[in-house]
Amino acid sequence: TQHMEWSPETRRILEVYDGTPATLELGLSRYAPESQPVIVKALRDALQSDTPWEREVALALPSGASKWVRVTGKVATVEGARILIGAFQDITERVRLEEELLQAQKLEAIGRLTGGVAHDFNNVLTAILSSAELLENAPEPRTAQLGGAIAKAATRAGELTTKLLAYSRRQVLNPSIIDLNVAIEEAIALMTPMLDSKIEIRCAPHTAPVWAMLDTGQLSNAILNLAINAADAMPNGGALLISTSINAAGRAQLEVIDTGIGIAPDVAAKVFDPFFTTKTGGLGTGLGLSMVHGFVNQSGGEIELESKPGQGARFTLTFPAADAAAAHGGVYDLAV
Repeated sequence: TQHMEWSPETRRILEVYDGTPATLELGLSRYAPESQPVIVKALRDALQSDTPWEREVALALPSGASKWVRVTGKVATVEGARILIGAFQDITERVRLEEELLQAQKLEAIGRLTGGVAHDFNNVLTAILSSAELLENAPEPRTAQLGGAIAKAATRAGELTTKLLAYSRRQVLNPSIIDLNVAIEEAIALMTPMLDSKIEIRCAPHTAPVWAMLDTGQLSNAILNLAINAADAMPNGGALLISTSINAAGRAQLEVIDTGIGIAPDVAAKVFDPFFTTKTGGLGTGLGLSMVHGFVNQSGGEIELESKPGQGARFTLTFPAADAAAAHGGVYDLAV
């Protein structure tokens, strides 16, 4: 026979509720398509050669949730009948943490590489700019014109290395104690003329000052980068909310929320990678969000993205809170 029995925990994991008969076909249907042949082979091998199995595979559940499980099993003989005995363990959280660690290690490795290249390239650009300045001062108009063109190109290249250094967290920061409420108001004043009038910009500052030790210019650039990306996600208009608060851990928090098209999970996993962009036609360098990521991390903060297709995006930046007394000339203290 193909009689099966599932424990309450197995039913919970598979989202099969009481009253629904346990069948092999139903169990297999709960696995992700790429996991089903893996489990079928493990069962077949076990029945043919009494081989125990242990697999870590993905589930695709009716609720839309994605889970990872560790499945173990073996063949046993009970009262002359051969039966399959298996166990489930929900390892979703462990897999998530492992993926986050791998992503962090990848970003760190790329950051070190880009930082080293950018630093060396910056030294070369310094020499080019010095020579270009000499040419700009030449008496021959043609030579001076060429010197100006070289200087302009080198300056643009210098801006690129600045972004690379920001991503690799090797840029020079000039932090001071600032109120995030003031920072978002100033950033909104800057971005309003830049964004489409169909986008409604909303500002929601915290009821009290939100002090943090940050580089004002780099924070402004970060907010503008996030706002521009949000605007690109709302080609037909929408709402952009920028808010500040003190989170439950007592850290300074800044959020940028849009009502745009949202971000698919596979894209969300790459948005902070340097040179990754979904924009076509050379419209994006792929360094905007990586630069934001680098600045936030270099400032001792964290950045998180929450998004689903069709449901907009929320970027949450958190920083160590600064002592308010230091903003008025006292000695500051960072509350990590």
